[in-house]
Amino acid sequence: MFSTLLPNMEEYDVYDQDNPKLLIRSKINFHLAARDIELIQGHILRARVSWEGDWKLVTLDLDRYIGTSSEGRLVWGAKDFSWSSTKVEMAKDVYGWCPMLYATSMDFRGRALRSALNLAQCIGIENGALVCYFSQGATNVRLGKDPGNGWCPLVFATIKDSLGVSKNCGLYLGRCIGIENYGLSCDISKAHLTEPVRNPQGGVNYFILPSRGYF
Repeated sequence: MFSTLLPNMEEYDVYDQDNPKLLIRSKINFHLAARDIELIQGHILRARVSWEGDWKLVTLDLDRYIGTSSEGRLVWGAKDFSWSSTKVEMAKDVYGWCPMLYATSMDFRGRALRSALNLAQCIGIENGALVCYFSQGATNVRLGKDPGNGWCPLVFATIKDSLGVSKNCGLYLGRCIGIENYGLSCDISKAHLTEPVRNPQGGVNYFILPSRGYF
């Protein structure tokens, strides 16, 4: 089964022994383990997380992990997005459950573009702190197709877990990448669609098959 090639996110999740519903460690989806989430100073993520029986106030500087592309979009893997962006704010997505970072930035043509980034995609909780795992090193990165159907593009890589054990994983590129204005675009806010959508009229192609274990 293809799902065996993908790491089970549950192996990274740790719940409080006294409160099995309380998530205290996770690689992603920090908002499921945090309270009072807010954005301060335009680039500091602040929240309360449970640690040793108390709710601890912690912060994470998003400028260390998020920047802007030449197309004026917020992107992971760059830096200092707040230096070149205006109207920065954090709000829940339209479905009301994912914390989204919104900002207006200039593209290479000098046009202002409003874009958004799902903070839960790469930010988690560990040892009572907010952590970003986007910078985690990967090796043997390659592009392939879904062995199950053979038509879904995936990027494969080898990444070490918190114990230093190397594991193979795959990410379904069609989950968030589509076509817009004759170019490729990435919109994390569409990542939770439940069925594949092909060639919508005048729209963007987004795909996801959660039943197959993609993450």
